[in-house]
Amino acid sequence: MRSRILVYSPTDQSLGLRLATAVSARVPDGVCLLVRRGEGDAPDPGSRVAVLDLPPVLTVGRKDIGLRVLADVAREMRPDAIVVLGEPLGERGELAPALAVLRAAGRPAARFLALSEAELAQLSSRANGRALRALLAWYDHALVFGDLDECVEVAPDALRAPEAIGVSYVGADPDSGPIERAVAALVGDGPQVKAI
Repeated sequence: MRSRILVYSPTDQSLGLRLATAVSARVPDGVCLLVRRGEGDAPDPGSRVAVLDLPPVLTVGRKDIGLRVLADVAREMRPDAIVVLGEPLGERGELAPALAVLRAAGRPAARFLALSEAELAQLSSRANGRALRALLAWYDHALVFGDLDECVEVAPDALRAPEAIGVSYVGADPDSGPIERAVAALVGDGPQVKAI
């Protein structure tokens, strides 16, 4: 069971917090760190989620200290799993150094990219070919907040290949079911669904 989970949420602060809260409840003796860009809601009182709010991504031409902080946090925390919400390498590629640190570790962390059904569909477009290549190169698993049947038509062909990364479709209902299924995959005690 994975007990040190790093969640990076550059944009969807609500989902990031819900996911981190559920992880910390599932692994009470573990550590769950939510790293966000900008600020979001505080965890519920009594929650064991640790939150690090990085400054928003800065405009071009200014130094982004968040890039260094994120890589340093990943190096020091040595998570068993990292989950990134949305863009595979972040809005400006800020995740590449942190993912490289994790890949170079003696026991590499399991790397998950959490996507909505719409984000999964966008990966199929020619304009997002770079994002799809980044997903396949840097991650072990795609965690899709959508239903398998609904995603058949929109999933990129590259995810259907036998050698492709693992894919789990956890559902899109607004209840806690999808979050619980996502957490089970993250901590390593849930069913893994191969790409369609």
